[in-house]
Amino acid sequence: YFINRLKEINENIEFIVMTGFGDEKLAVEMMKLGAIDYLVKDESFRQLIVPVIKQALEKVKLKNELLLSEEALRESEAEKRIILETVSELVVYYNTDLEIQWANPAFMSYFSKVTDDIISCFCCDVWQRACADESECLLKKTIETGTKNKFERKTFDNKIWVVNCYPIQ
Repeated sequence: YFINRLKEINENIEFIVMTGFGDEKLAVEMMKLGAIDYLVKDESFRQLIVPVIKQALEKVKLKNELLLSEEALRESEAEKRIILETVSELVVYYNTDLEIQWANPAFMSYFSKVTDDIISCFCCDVWQRACADESECLLKKTIETGTKNKFERKTFDNKIWVVNCYPIQ
């Protein structure tokens, strides 16, 4: 098919198939190749052509907007990752069960951990069970209340850390 050659030049080419024959096999084949729509030139063709073209243009517009949004999101995620991976502060992300989902290299280095060792560990495991009981856990309080909390923690090497907990909504 001619469309195969066009797809080789530009794989994102959008097209509408118009034919004088109502061949279902051809319609299915063209739709698999990416046709936006398929029209048979019959008595209803003149009434359908304009709405079909308008709908096709709207689909193309939405597809292009989606592609631009996805690219912007990828760039934003890359920038965020660079920032989080290069700051010297310890940054860690916990889920609502207080399990680590992600930690930056500074955090891993300080606790002498690698990703496989730290992912799914609980907050209390990392901070050497610093909370006397669960009711004292300010990370849990942050998750439950949705409010920022700040507290101090003494680590295994007797350093005092100021810990800021920020809820992610």
